[in-house]
Amino acid sequence: MDRTISVIGEAEISAKPDTVVLDLSVSAHERDYEPTARAAAEQADRLYSAVRKAGFSDSDLKTADFSVNTAYKNVRDENGNYGSVFDGYRCVQRFTLEFPTDMARLAQTLSYIGSCGADPDVRISFTVRDTEMLKERLLTECTVSARKKAEILCRGLGVMPGEVISVKCGDCQPDFMSATGFSVGDRVMPLMAKAGCAENMTPEDVKISESVSFVFGII
Repeated sequence: MDRTISVIGEAEISAKPDTVVLDLSVSAHERDYEPTARAAAEQADRLYSAVRKAGFSDSDLKTADFSVNTAYKNVRDENGNYGSVFDGYRCVQRFTLEFPTDMARLAQTLSYIGSCGADPDVRISFTVRDTEMLKERLLTECTVSARKKAEILCRGLGVMPGEVISVKCGDCQPDFMSATGFSVGDRVMPLMAKAGCAENMTPEDVKISESVSFVFGII
């Protein structure tokens, strides 16, 4: 029977975020469909105008989601019972805008978006662009960790680790977002820009980890 030893290679690495991600969500709600569609189109136009003023092109503002649904509200009848009644249409649009980390540019962009009149909900987050490079580095360090563990264990047993018999690894899909992230109201954005709040922020490093199972032969 072949002698083997099983170990788990573990690694955790960090990297400075190099990309800002703005998640912008706007909604329009009117009684009839056509006014809802017109309001939604106007909101989108205002956002595109704002990002152009901030120095971006229309293609930089990506549509992440678009939905139109009927809306309902709860109404109490004369007997005190509540029921749902039709309340028009609601259109929700979500956009993303990504650009290299530049806190001064972030502050300026927030100022334009906050004053454009679209009244978006804004979520700001930070990530890294070259995720494949980080995954390769992470898995390499898992391999080094596993080999080192196998050598230490075999040394204590008076043997040596041989060739790798098998490797078991998951999909390796870590979260590449920084823990730093925040939401900003449309009326607050111009104030933040004026006060220089965004320019003084330093996002936390992106931290990712992985574990890989190895089976080594024993010499």
